[in-house]
Amino acid sequence: ERPLNDARTIRTGPKKGQMTATVNPDRIQLLKRQGRERALIYKTLILTGLRKNELASITLKQCRLDGDCPFIDLHASDEKNGQGNNIPIPSDLAEALMAWIADRHKQLTEVSTMKLKPSPIEDEPLFDVPTGLVRILNRDLAAAGIPKVDKFGRSIDVHALRHTFATLLSNSGVAPRIAQAVMRHSDLRLTMNTYTDQSQLDIYGALNKLPLLNSPIESETNQATGTKDKHTNDTEVVSMVSLVSDNPPALRTFQDVKTEAEHSSRLVSPMVSPKTCPKETIQDDCSGLGKLSAEKAKQEKPLENTCFPELSSVGLTGFEPATSTPPV
Repeated sequence: ERPLNDARTIRTGPKKGQMTATVNPDRIQLLKRQGRERALIYKTLILTGLRKNELASITLKQCRLDGDCPFIDLHASDEKNGQGNNIPIPSDLAEALMAWIADRHKQLTEVSTMKLKPSPIEDEPLFDVPTGLVRILNRDLAAAGIPKVDKFGRSIDVHALRHTFATLLSNSGVAPRIAQAVMRHSDLRLTMNTYTDQSQLDIYGALNKLPLLNSPIESETNQATGTKDKHTNDTEVVSMVSLVSDNPPALRTFQDVKTEAEHSSRLVSPMVSPKTCPKETIQDDCSGLGKLSAEKAKQEKPLENTCFPELSSVGLTGFEPATSTPPV
């Protein structure tokens, strides 16, 4: 809207600042088209990561928007790294560009009929990217009420829109390696550390996607009070577990430990550090065969410690010296 609003604004005199200036219909249409083009330029820069000069080099024939995976064919001679690339286009941007190209074809056709040697329309640029786009962006920011400098002292310019693109990719859950490819960076650290704005990441939203870890005590309290977590149902609750070993089948819930304790008074809790295990205590298998005679113990191989099997074995006199720090 700004090009037309500027043309209607009176600059001097008693009516200075009022949008009451007369503009002829042809110029109104031209200014509306200019404003539409300006908005599409910003949208394309933000949703593709193209640099200003790269976007200025794109012609109509380089836009392949009618397939299942629309893209822009960026020539190697126009790309910063000199390799060339197919720039993927989001579907909503592809639709906007297709409508723009249709109108551009119509406009260019009318202009070419007045020329003796019209040039091929497909070789015409997609946008007339102004050389003073940085200055124009400053005016558009002011008209939109967006501060040029943020609270961290960082200023917005045309290249900052490429940083916006990288940050939007991260906030949308795009894998870092894919984001690097879309940004056309040779180093992942450049994508993640330089171009992704950490202050704009939805960290709190990401934490809320973690599963709920409810202990049996919390679950029983909820059942007694008739309350239920608003984010999940009973089948989605993940019980808190104590890590017995690195083997997933060895994960045991607190409820399992409680049940086994009722059957055996000699059970050593997995949460007890080996250093605090009392003497003359072994890990009972709940079969009533926990007591071994001294003679039989000498003949048989000591039982393995099922609490921390990767650390040591347990016998009648307790744990053997551990070779590593027990897990916490």
